[in-house]
Amino acid sequence: MRVTLVVGGGSRWRGPGHNAVLSSGDRSYNIYHAYDAESNGAPTLRISDLAWDTDGFPRSGGP
Repeated sequence: MRVTLVVGGGSRWRGPGHNAVLSSGDRSYNIYHAYDAESNGAPTLRISDLAWDTDGFPRSGGP
Protein backbone atom coordinates (compact mmCIF):
# COMPACT_ATOMS: atom_id res chain seq x y z
CA MET A 1 0.00 0.00 0.00
CA ARG A 2 1.32 3.44 -0.92
CA VAL A 3 0.57 6.46 1.28
CA THR A 4 0.85 9.84 -0.42
CA LEU A 5 0.50 13.27 1.15
CA VAL A 6 -1.67 15.25 -1.25
CA VAL A 7 -1.28 18.65 0.42
CA GLY A 8 0.71 19.63 3.49
CA GLY A 9 0.50 22.68 5.74
CA GLY A 10 2.95 25.54 5.86
CA SER A 11 3.68 28.55 8.04
CA ARG A 12 0.57 30.41 6.86
CA TRP A 13 -1.90 27.65 5.87
CA ARG A 14 -2.30 25.24 8.80
CA GLY A 15 -4.14 21.94 8.95
CA PRO A 16 -5.23 21.56 5.32
CA GLY A 17 -7.77 18.82 4.80
CA HIS A 18 -11.17 17.61 3.70
CA ASN A 19 -10.00 17.40 0.11
CA ALA A 20 -12.28 17.08 -2.90
CA VAL A 21 -11.35 16.86 -6.58
CA LEU A 22 -13.08 18.85 -9.31
CA SER A 23 -12.25 18.08 -12.93
CA SER A 24 -13.12 20.36 -15.82
CA GLY A 25 -11.94 19.45 -19.29
CA ASP A 26 -8.30 18.43 -19.05
CA ARG A 27 -7.67 20.24 -15.72
CA SER A 28 -8.16 19.04 -12.15
CA TYR A 29 -8.42 21.07 -8.96
CA ASN A 30 -7.95 20.24 -5.30
CA ILE A 31 -10.60 21.93 -3.15
CA TYR A 32 -9.93 21.92 0.59
CA HIS A 33 -9.99 24.03 3.72
CA ALA A 34 -7.06 25.29 5.78
CA TYR A 35 -6.64 27.63 8.74
CA ASP A 36 -5.08 31.00 7.89
CA ALA A 37 -2.44 31.77 10.54
CA GLU A 38 -2.25 35.37 9.27
CA SER A 39 -5.98 35.89 9.95
CA ASN A 40 -6.19 34.59 13.51
CA GLY A 41 -6.72 30.99 12.34
CA ALA A 42 -9.79 31.73 10.19
CA PRO A 43 -10.96 28.62 8.27
CA THR A 44 -10.55 29.35 4.57
CA LEU A 45 -11.60 27.59 1.36
CA ARG A 46 -8.57 26.86 -0.83
CA ILE A 47 -8.49 25.81 -4.49
CA SER A 48 -5.24 24.58 -6.05
CA ASP A 49 -4.28 22.99 -9.36
CA LEU A 50 -4.01 19.23 -9.09
CA ALA A 51 -1.55 17.18 -11.11
CA TRP A 52 -1.18 13.42 -11.36
CA ASP A 53 2.21 11.70 -11.16
CA THR A 54 3.28 8.86 -13.47
CA ASP A 55 1.82 6.29 -11.05
CA GLY A 56 -1.58 8.02 -11.07
CA PHE A 57 -1.29 9.60 -7.62
CA PRO A 58 -2.40 13.23 -7.07
CA ARG A 59 -0.07 16.16 -6.29
CA SER A 60 -1.67 19.41 -5.16
CA GLY A 61 -0.22 22.82 -6.00
CA GLY A 62 -1.30 24.12 -2.57
CA PRO A 63 -1.30 25.36 0.04
